[in-house]
Amino acid sequence: MAFVFFAQTMFGILIAIRILRKFRDRSLISTTCLTKIGTAFALLTSFLPFPSPRLSFFVVIFALIALKIFLNQLEMRRIETLLAHFPRFLDHWLLGLRVGQAPSVASESALLRSESAFQSLVRPLLYNNGASVEARRHLFLRERILLELHLAQTQGHNTVARLESLREFLRRESDFRRKSGQALRQASIQSTVMLALHFALCAFVIHRSGWGRSADLIVTATALTLAGMLVLRLVARRIKWSM
Repeated sequence: MAFVFFAQTMFGILIAIRILRKFRDRSLISTTCLTKIGTAFALLTSFLPFPSPRLSFFVVIFALIALKIFLNQLEMRRIETLLAHFPRFLDHWLLGLRVGQAPSVASESALLRSESAFQSLVRPLLYNNGASVEARRHLFLRERILLELHLAQTQGHNTVARLESLREFLRRESDFRRKSGQALRQASIQSTVMLALHFALCAFVIHRSGWGRSADLIVTATALTLAGMLVLRLVARRIKWSM
């Protein structure tokens, strides 16, 4: 039985390492943060006592799902932070153009006023002479924005007009997202309430029947509940809102 526990733990750690590597390659979450999260996951799955191999398997699967959800949320918050820098970057770029700087000089000056992570992700786009496949799969900028940046760099005669148009588009989009986000926030509140009721019911079952008699049922129900919440978030994220 000890070998079964060891095999399940190693399986969970190896899958967790693959998940962490994917997020590291996208460079949105720092390596230090990912290392701490991975260490906490390994300690959690290695040293918690489990009464049966089946319960251990469900806990490892649950921990992997929770790890992926947590990293996705952490990355989404990081993307929102980086996106907040983009309008300010455009404002500084426009300011440089209005005082007579060349487009490349103005863009570099504006970029230097942003944080290092934003610089490392945006600088390759400003000095890429072609719309490459890599640029079209940028981590947090959509294809329309990438195209406008490319045209602003290559067509110097109307750079100011293009950047002003892009800045206005981002402003209107931000207002729309703030309004449409209320509907998504409503669904998120409902799912959170249902999750709280689920854990309250689990606590009641443990109090009445004990952990030993209800462990398998609680772990299975929790895994299904979290899987349902994950599907709900994925469906909500794929909804296309029209402006």
